[in-house]
Amino acid sequence: MKVLSLETSGRWGGFCLWDDGIVVEAIFEGREYSTLLASSLKEAVENSSWRWSGIELVVVSQGPGSFTGLRIGMSLGKGISLVQKIPLISIPTYEVIKRNFDLVEFPLLLLFPSRKGEVILFEWERDKWVKEGEIVKIEKIPQFIEKEKIIAGEGVLLYRDWIEKKLKGKVLIPPFSYHIARPSHLAVLGIERKKEAGWEKGISASPLYFREPRIGDKN
Repeated sequence: MKVLSLETSGRWGGFCLWDDGIVVEAIFEGREYSTLLASSLKEAVENSSWRWSGIELVVVSQGPGSFTGLRIGMSLGKGISLVQKIPLISIPTYEVIKRNFDLVEFPLLLLFPSRKGEVILFEWERDKWVKEGEIVKIEKIPQFIEKEKIIAGEGVLLYRDWIEKKLKGKVLIPPFSYHIARPSHLAVLGIERKKEAGWEKGISASPLYFREPRIGDKN
């Protein structure tokens, strides 16, 4: 199946052309979504053996994440879906990052930036989410570390110095690539979701906001 995925929820993201494996995967900084995403995608499709009419599924990131980034990805994905008359599916970003740890059997805490001094928290343990979308102040994070856990996500990158100082020896912080949502993982999750739902056509995509954006929000 030829799948186009658009990951635009965080500070780092991009797109993937997937056809039983990665054909093209591009990752860049989120501040470049508005200038690079559409043009880079157009170039990638035109330089590959693909045609726009051959894409069978569009998958977009749902959040939590940047309000601006999510709007850019959703708008581009919906436009391609409508023009090409193909399904559009959205996947929560925390599910995409969880994919980085599929081979790791260890409690996982994911943190996403919220407003200043706050993070959106998700906790995975024993093959299920035990906490989803709790908004907490960063200084309250130690109360969720009753035993050693892997801690990841862009919220960890943002508050890494504080976390390393306050939670030294209590958490495992993985390398950079484990903290970001990969477009290729998004593509695979979209395929799995489509098979579960049995969709042949239609649109299923909406941003996942845990706080409503305020006037003046740029994230």
